[in-house]
Amino acid sequence: FSNLLILCCKNEMFDTAADILAEHAQMTYKYLSPFLYELLDAIITAQSSLEDAEKKLGVLSSNLATRLRTLSSKVQECRMASDQNALRTALREYEGVLQQYEPVAMTRAWIYWRENDFTSAEREFRTSAEFCSETTTWRLHAAHVLFMRGDKYKEASAFYEPIVRQSYDDVSYELDVAILKN
Repeated sequence: FSNLLILCCKNEMFDTAADILAEHAQMTYKYLSPFLYELLDAIITAQSSLEDAEKKLGVLSSNLATRLRTLSSKVQECRMASDQNALRTALREYEGVLQQYEPVAMTRAWIYWRENDFTSAEREFRTSAEFCSETTTWRLHAAHVLFMRGDKYKEASAFYEPIVRQSYDDVSYELDVAILKN
């Protein structure tokens, strides 16, 4: 159920996703976590009211950021106490919340991207950098936004370069294959 809704949103079939949610409310409560429901609801809402969607995403983002800060403190306390079991648990919990926070941050930037407001999209990425700046997906999308600004190519390349270097072997292999085919 969740995969179907995500696929609809990914392919910009927002009306279809809204219809599915409305027609199958019982499945919504059974198969969607409250987080995923709120995120999908905000994405669908963005089609009719950017302001309402931004409010929903703002609340979601704020709650997750608070949890991340709390968990970050907990991780530090566990490190200081040298409690490896508690540290592993705290790190897993932090990673879980971070996996929720990142799509919220991306969605907030996406709203502005769709409006060609790359300055606001960049602001959203800078806001989420505190937590997401080490993830490849975040760095790639931040680079795209900087590139689209049209005046920040140097900054964009600083984000792109480590990603390209990390994937260099894959890229060079693909080029070798393409050359051999021709």
